[in-house]
Amino acid sequence: MEGLELAKALEEARDLVGARLSKVHQVGEVFLLRFFDPPGALALDPKGKAFHRTELRPPTPPHPPAFCQLLRALEGQPLLALQQAGFDRVARLRFPEADLVLDLRPRQGNLFLFFRDGRSASLRAGQFQPVDFGEGDPLVGLGPELRRALQGKLKRAMTPEDLRGWAQELLSLPPRGFLYATPRGLRASFFPRPDWGEPTEEFPAFWPALDRTLEERVFGELAEKRIAELARAVERRKRALAMLAEAEKEAQTWPAVKEKADLVLARLSEIPKGASRVTVEGFDGSPVELELDPALPPARFAQELYRRAGKLRRRAQEIPLRRAQLEREIAELLEEIALLKSRPDLAPYLVEAEEEREEKEP
Repeated sequence: MEGLELAKALEEARDLVGARLSKVHQVGEVFLLRFFDPPGALALDPKGKAFHRTELRPPTPPHPPAFCQLLRALEGQPLLALQQAGFDRVARLRFPEADLVLDLRPRQGNLFLFFRDGRSASLRAGQFQPVDFGEGDPLVGLGPELRRALQGKLKRAMTPEDLRGWAQELLSLPPRGFLYATPRGLRASFFPRPDWGEPTEEFPAFWPALDRTLEERVFGELAEKRIAELARAVERRKRALAMLAEAEKEAQTWPAVKEKADLVLARLSEIPKGASRVTVEGFDGSPVELELDPALPPARFAQELYRRAGKLRRRAQEIPLRRAQLEREIAELLEEIALLKSRPDLAPYLVEAEEEREEKEP
């Protein structure tokens, strides 16, 4: 968002001056400030370099991050003013006890909170470079994108007079919104951009178009996070399947363990106590060497073998059921990954449904 775009977004939000802040939410690095009397909401997006009114209500984390908790100290206070540093990319929200400053100038953008008592805090490390919140030169608000739009319109080299006239023309435009699908994703403008092609949607104000771009990014990030979680869940289940395969090999030995116990009992009179190894006649008449536990009497050792054979048998019966369950879960997870890749806008609803399932589980 360039300086003149920020000016237009602030213009659309000024009817919230006087409203009281009811709630602050943070989704990723997007801050949603909700107001009442009159109702409305603002989106402050340092990472996405944007500010605008919003109607988005994405799911929010149950435990707000530290900076969001700090901003909640402003809840209940009226918004006294919305100001811009001339036409620079800096916006200030004034409350009785503090100023909240959105600085879109740094590479990642930043959010600063300046309390009246001298305390200050910021979303990320960095010093705030002081600016004048008085009137400024509209040319400062013409960034590379707005200049590119003028270049496409003129089809010739731009002069200082062209730039100044362009800035004044943009400032005089009534609020409108245009949404474009570009190779860089959805992009919003408050005036037609033929250099971006034909708009996919048009709105009577700038902020709904900005809301759509924010929705794509926020839901896209939620989808990416959810996909990463699902991929890890798939890998965990694949490892569980590999462990099941090893366990199944052992479980399938239960008949041999039981036969060994039968043979120990059948040849009990031939096995001396304390022996660790003995050779006896097998059931088929051939000699069989048995490994024993010298700490256990032969009869007790046979009972232990029976118990182990029973456990292995039960495991052999359970493993196919567990394998089928894991395979079903993997299929469901892969299906959700494919759905999120094609419809990232569904991410908040799928995340919310998962949280509800987890809450219902004992």
